[in-house]
Amino acid sequence: MRALTLAAACLLLSGLPAERATADSAVLPDPVEGYIALAIQGDLSGVPEWLSRFPPERFPQRLELEQAFLDRFSPATGQTTGGIPGLPERIAVAYEVYWRKALLEPREAGDSERSLFAELGTLLDSDPAAETVRNILEKALTGEGVHVFEGPTPPLRDLFLWRRQESHRFEVQLTDGPVEVTVHFMDDFLAQGWKDFASLGLATTTGWVENGELYCLAWAYDTGSENFDVSYLRHEARHLEDLERYPEMDATELEYRAKLTELAFANRTLHRILEDFTDKAAENPASPHAMANWRVMRDIYWQLHGEEMPGTFDSWSEVRVGQVNRAARILLDTSNGRMRGRE
Repeated sequence: MRALTLAAACLLLSGLPAERATADSAVLPDPVEGYIALAIQGDLSGVPEWLSRFPPERFPQRLELEQAFLDRFSPATGQTTGGIPGLPERIAVAYEVYWRKALLEPREAGDSERSLFAELGTLLDSDPAAETVRNILEKALTGEGVHVFEGPTPPLRDLFLWRRQESHRFEVQLTDGPVEVTVHFMDDFLAQGWKDFASLGLATTTGWVENGELYCLAWAYDTGSENFDVSYLRHEARHLEDLERYPEMDATELEYRAKLTELAFANRTLHRILEDFTDKAAENPASPHAMANWRVMRDIYWQLHGEEMPGTFDSWSEVRVGQVNRAARILLDTSNGRMRGRE
């Protein structure tokens, strides 16, 4: 669904709070950005009414977005087309059915998950529970040449299925020293996660850390770019080190520290990252990425100006790269002190 062309990176979330999207049309955000804000927080229940607030004559992209939403989320949406799907395809469809229902009816997400497990039980001739479903999927799909990531990524369960993988080693410099990492570059996807599904392909989780190694969507980055070096490698390497030192660290704190790491090293991409984090911030504890963006922007602004970030602030174009790099390192040092104090 990338006909709606919006670039995707590490997790391209557009976390504009829903209440900003309900304002007078004179201050309405771009509907694509606003839609992503709703999608990555896992609640699309009010989208049809919300889209109606964008006059098509002022927001022509609304019509394309609305059609794409209806194509994916209308009750008549088909589950599969053409041929007889194999087991990997049927599993991917089961998760799409679950995601569709949970996103449109978030208050019934528990029932949607139970229905998912019932369907998986039928497909896999097993009785999977939340703690065992991934192992069962891996055993079932190994012979099909399919790799699996499955698990909770709040507020929904996630699923990635891919056929090709290539691995490389990198040395990554963090603020507290170097670390060597293995990156598995994934390609040929059958399922690419609930955020990609919810956002119509406009916001995608492009990497994660697992068992001391990194996973990366192969199409998402130019590996010679600062974007890859800063927003993927250093971001994910920070996760890797934090999970090793503080395995109980919650998801929002993990994202907060990784995003600060990006700001500590970014140069040419720094202003884009600042704007991106600001656009994608929401004070929503149920969405770790959006909440971490909100905390990072609040704390960076305070570090630079000694006062709270105004609610109408929307531009970082005047700040100097070195100032932000230093502010981010100070905040990381402060966070390090907090974490050591919990040991």
